Amino acid sequence: MAKKRQNRRSGLAFLLTFLVALVLFGGLTAWVLVDLLKPQDAPSPTAPTTTAPSVTAQKDLRMLLITEDGGEAQGFVAVSVEPQMGRVRVVPVPRESVVTVGTAQVRLFERYQSADLGTVTADVGALLQWDISHYAVISYHALTQFITYLNEGVIYTLTENISYQNTAGSTVNMAAGARTLSATQVPDVLRYNAWHGGRRARANIQGDIVAALFDQYFTAARLAGKDGDFRKFISLTRSNIMTSDYVNAADTLLAVARRNSFDISTVTPPKGEFIGVGDAMRFEIAEKPLG
Repeated sequence: MAKKRQNRRSGLAFLLTFLVALVLFGGLTAWVLVDLLKPQDAPSPTAPTTTAPSVTAQKDLRMLLITEDGGEAQGFVAVSVEPQMGRVRVVPVPRESVVTVGTAQVRLFERYQSADLGTVTADVGALLQWDISHYAVISYHALTQFITYLNEGVIYTLTENISYQNTAGSTVNMAAGARTLSATQVPDVLRYNAWHGGRRARANIQGDIVAALFDQYFTAARLAGKDGDFRKFISLTRSNIMTSDYVNAADTLLAVARRNSFDISTVTPPKGEFIGVGDAMRFEIAEKPLG
């Protein structure tokens, strides 16, 4: 019933909603805005109209979303918009996943502290054997601001009860089941670290939230929007996505969004195993986890 009510709401622009999904833990948003003030990079209003390629000829669009809290990377979520399959594949990569740097093995959240974002993105791409060149970073604080701005929350189903004291010293109690998470509740869910599935479950929650955003907002019905929405989002994120990237991807995004019946996303956690204990825990991804 919640999804039907959501479908009747007047919405934000298709572009914004897609941006929300990606930067939250969605990020193609930055594609439109990061170069917004560079008119030379924008498409010419007099450019000749061309015929969009068929869906089967369009390539998958991939990017890495990194969530951050207190200056530390919390989530690494690879997103692939796949026109031929008519889906959005979301791959939550555990922050403890190890990459080889020289002769040492370094976990992703540690790599985030010492390397540039392009390098971290390439590292995740190598782990998944995906070609990923674009990234978007959003902090939990910025995420709260953006969801407040959207004013619609996130439709989500908690798989278990959660109860703990958050970083503000407030007690968080949420019962399992379907609900619409408020702007402040989304970070509360992401910060919870006592899931029955441990670190693996905590990583998967990052992907589940991103998928929920795609299912809710990445629809062809959301076609009207304002430049102010874009500027708000880009002001809260860090990304290397350019306006020209978005322009080139627009046909693909729309083709996939038209197939969304509030279930467009598929969450695909990588195979592998956690090794070690406590603060030394690391995750080793299996070879060729996604094909």
